[in-house]
Formats: sequence, C-alpha cells, structure tokens
Amino acid sequence: MERLVADPCGKGVDGACVALQADGFRNERSLLSKLATFADPVNFIPYDRFAVAGLATLTGQPKSAVARSYRNYLGMVHSLRDGDLGEVFDKFIATAQVPTKNVAGFKLRMIDDYLMQVGQRWSATAPSIAHQAPNSAKGSLSL
Repeated sequence: MERLVADPCGKGVDGACVALQADGFRNERSLLSKLATFADPVNFIPYDRFAVAGLATLTGQPKSAVARSYRNYLGMVHSLRDGDLGEVFDKFIATAQVPTKNVAGFKLRMIDDYLMQVGQRWSATAPSIAHQAPNSAKGSLSL
C-alpha cells in the first residue's frame, strides 16, 4: 500500500498496474486507484470508465488521452480541482457547512461523483447537473 501512495502524482498506481499485467492479471487500475484513495483521500481519486468519460467531456479531450495512465488522469482531475470546478465545490462546501474535518478529501470525493454523473454513471440520459468545459466561452459551471 505504501508504494501505491508514495508518489502523490499516481506513479505508484501505474507501476503496480504494470507489475500485475506482467504477472498475467488484466489492468487493475480501477481497483488500485480505489486502494490509493482509501489510503490517501486528499491526493487520490478513484478511476473508472464513467469518471474517465466525464473528465473527457469536461476537458474536451478524447477518452483515450484521459485514460492513457492513472498519472495522466489524476493530473487532469487535480487541474479541475485547482481551477473553476474546484471553486464551485469550495463555494458549495462553505455554503452547505459540510460537517467534515477533511475538506480536501471530501472535495475530491464530490468531484469523483460529479465526473461519474457527467460520464452518465447513473442514467442513460444526460446528467442532471449542468456542465460545460471549465474554459468554455458559453458559460460557467453550476451545480
């Protein structure tokens, strides 16, 4: 577990994926990312196909670019967290007076849920949360 979270950029998760594949396992990026998130929720976020689809939608990047590696995915998530999307969630957390001592970890958890909703995890229709790419000239993010 220590190796998974030693590098907060996700290099440990990618390394463990490569090691498992060399031993004949399929790509276990989703499982390993969840273990890393459990161990360090401030720096890591779960990886799954719905979150990848949501991140691709928000950034305008193809899914293949988002899913290239966990490190790449995590870097893109952190860019959103530190930009417009993070500001939206900061305002929500402050307004809702969220009862948590781990605001940074809670914020990443909210972003994970948001990415999965944008990636249509819970329905076959468009997500109910209004969304646009953060740098879109058409408008701003809203919850």
